[in-house]
Amino acid sequence: ASLHVVAGHLYASGHIGKVHFFSWGFTWVPWFFMLSGFVLFSANSRRPTHENPFEYVARRSATIWPLYAISLVPALIISKRVAAFDTPHGVYLALQVLLVQSWVPWLTEHTLQMHCWFLSCMLVYWFCFKALYRCVARLSLHVTGLLMLTIFAFPWVIVVAIPALSQDLEWYTEHRFGERSTFVDIAVIFLKFHPLSYFHVFVLGMLLANFRLLLDAQSKVWYRYVMEIITPLSYTLLFVLFGIEAIQPWAFKLSARLSILLPMQAGILLGLAGLP
Repeated sequence: ASLHVVAGHLYASGHIGKVHFFSWGFTWVPWFFMLSGFVLFSANSRRPTHENPFEYVARRSATIWPLYAISLVPALIISKRVAAFDTPHGVYLALQVLLVQSWVPWLTEHTLQMHCWFLSCMLVYWFCFKALYRCVARLSLHVTGLLMLTIFAFPWVIVVAIPALSQDLEWYTEHRFGERSTFVDIAVIFLKFHPLSYFHVFVLGMLLANFRLLLDAQSKVWYRYVMEIITPLSYTLLFVLFGIEAIQPWAFKLSARLSILLPMQAGILLGLAGLP
């Protein structure tokens, strides 16, 4: 997943061959939000901590903020010395230091270390985690599975419905990086970077972790056979989709950000984790 993201950046900047497979690299970003929800839920299930949301955010932030803050210093120096880089406004820089750059669409594409936008999303998810954990941990196996299916289905409903409602399926291509003067610009930035755009993905990771724990308690042999095949099956489906341009969904640069690949990506995560 990480290598595919890197290849996607190189593909987008023209530093790698025009191989259609590489153009899907960005689609793994939601997967890492799902992975985070999965790991945090699993860890809290094993070793519960009694913290309020602010304490939890502070503890999690302590692992990433110092290095992030240090990285802004050379980035700021480079932006001042290299003509090709724009130095952010002082207010923008201050908000970025506080890791809120993805919360405000007008700010997001005018920051240093642009690729760190996801950390800004994680603050929101960490703040909500304890309350979400209490809710998810009470769910039964069937309710957990039903909520997972609902999250899986929602992006696909959009994929089917929007072509029926609009002729302009490529509306998002009007946006150019750094532009923020039109409704389309703000809408695209919101969908690409705002915490609310990926909140359901983080929750899905938590549901997936709860599903795994509840499934293990069932002690049914056929579950384990499913777990053996779900990862290779999911990888196969993704590779077919990534490799055959003719079968890509409409406006995949946007619809994939709405997480239409969640069923396959969740299968990979669940299969690799295995049952406890």
